Amino acid sequence: LLKTSVTISGTANGITKSKTLTVNVAASVSPTSLKFGNVPINTTSVVQSTTLYNKGAVSYVIDGITLTGTNAKYYAQTSDCGATLEAGASCTIGVTFTPTVTGSKSAKLSIATSATTTPLSVSLSGTGVLPP
Repeated sequence: LLKTSVTISGTANGITKSKTLTVNVAASVSPTSLKFGNVPINTTSVVQSTTLYNKGAVSYVIDGITLTGTNAKYYAQTSDCGATLEAGASCTIGVTFTPTVTGSKSAKLSIATSATTTPLSVSLSGTGVLPP
């Protein structure tokens, strides 16, 4: 579970008091990177999956699951995630890599939710190789 902490301090009459507040982040994704290794060009890799979790007390909206980056065209994603993710629930996002040229191709899987201000991100990497 991701936790974000902040310490707040205040001084009055020469006395300083500090308190650390911890905020549990409801939306998280694991793993945060998928490595496809060497995949022959014009061949689709096996599916690798990442899981989106809701560790909060209320449901949140899944605004979009997209592939980004200059090499995003070599990747495809499918998910069993609906429009919302209930408290305590999770859903799975599967990604495949289909290189059409040789070389290292990286991209990002971006998951926008109402629970986070910036989208959650999963790094994708794979290398297109000549078939044997």
